[in-house]
Amino acid sequence: MARYAEIKSGSVVNVIEADATFATAYGLTACPDEVGPGWTYDGTTFTAPVIPPKVYTLAERYPMAAAECARRIVAVADATAQMNMASYQAAGLFSTAQTATYVSGLTWVAQMRGTWRGLAEADADLSADANWPACPADVIALAAQF
Repeated sequence: MARYAEIKSGSVVNVIEADATFATAYGLTACPDEVGPGWTYDGTTFTAPVIPPKVYTLAERYPMAAAECARRIVAVADATAQMNMASYQAAGLFSTAQTATYVSGLTWVAQMRGTWRGLAEADADLSADANWPACPADVIALAAQF
């Protein structure tokens, strides 16, 4: 059996499996497997419906942006690395250069935390790296040691 679409005013309203004789008797049109209700048909080509992207409210975007901010920070230094680096700093175990890098990392985290609200309010693409402050390479290298 093949798939056939019932079409009304250029729109697919139903799809069934039937034999050709039945389909012909009821004016059904052969269609590919992916076709379903909501598709359109111009007499030659089936076209999938256009589904508009979800529009999020600001109240929905805030936690999404905050979560993306946290995900990006933890991707550089997970909770264990953050705790161990803070302990090293507190105990004075970092070299002068490592201390400067650690402070640079804290500055980057503050920049990240200062960015997410604006991104949410601008309805910016949270997945675009260009919308977020870049983490300095030396901070990434230091965090990788922990």
